[in-house]
Amino acid sequence: MLPFTLLAALLLSGTPADSARITVLADQPGIPVYLGDEYLGTAPVHNRLVEAGRHWITVADTDSLEALYSLLRTAPLGAKLNALWTMARINAATTRVELEPGRAAAITLSAREMDRAETQAKWLVYGSAGGLFILGAVIGAVVMAVAQ
Repeated sequence: MLPFTLLAALLLSGTPADSARITVLADQPGIPVYLGDEYLGTAPVHNRLVEAGRHWITVADTDSLEALYSLLRTAPLGAKLNALWTMARINAATTRVELEPGRAAAITLSAREMDRAETQAKWLVYGSAGGLFILGAVIGAVVMAVAQ
């Protein structure tokens, strides 16, 4: 009788001992949500039962990231830059979460942070290239002035 009681209790408990629940919200509904490589749906995701442990929450699956890495290695410059901007957005919406067994966690993704990260990446790239050009022009002008 005891094994039957334990089995019934386990089946009726609703949450396996090694599971946790997660809620993923976003300031812009419709953002895709992945727990590692598992697609959870589009934000908002409410009270989803998942395996407990340490996970990455992100907006892109591994195949999409591999495609972006491939573009960075092989594509023309314009496509490489677009891949870089996309990767900056994904990075801004990626977070590590520790899900404890039997507990619930809530994560919020920000489309504004994703946009801000893309803009910052563009400023870094274009600012660095522009800064190097201006520095080169100044050094060239100084060298020309000294040489005369």
